[in-house]
Amino acid sequence: MPGKVHTLTDPDIASWIKRQLARHEWAAVDLSRRTGISTGAISEWMTGKRVPSPQSCLRLADAFGVDADTVLAIAGHRLAPVPPEDPKANLIAMISRADLSPEILAAITNMVRDFRRDRDPEDQSS
Repeated sequence: MPGKVHTLTDPDIASWIKRQLARHEWAAVDLSRRTGISTGAISEWMTGKRVPSPQSCLRLADAFGVDADTVLAIAGHRLAPVPPEDPKANLIAMISRADLSPEILAAITNMVRDFRRDRDPEDQSS
């Protein structure tokens, strides 16, 4: 199991999944339907027999509506999540995880450039 260096409330992924299921009032079968992950795999995670892969962590994050870096950190795949109070870092992390075409990346770059120009007309840097 990878090293676990994080500062989150749940000591492990098994506890976190159980807490999220209770919070959403779901059973493992509900999570399975939402993620496409077998109930057997979910059961093994909840009992601590296995740890979800990074790809499964992304599915869990999506199903529970939480930041993927948080789930990856709890599962031991990352050292720590991006602090939620840093929206710029969160945006950068979100864009870096997305599978975006060069055209979409260029559009995002132009949008940010336009935003900067609107906020500070003196800033004409590209």
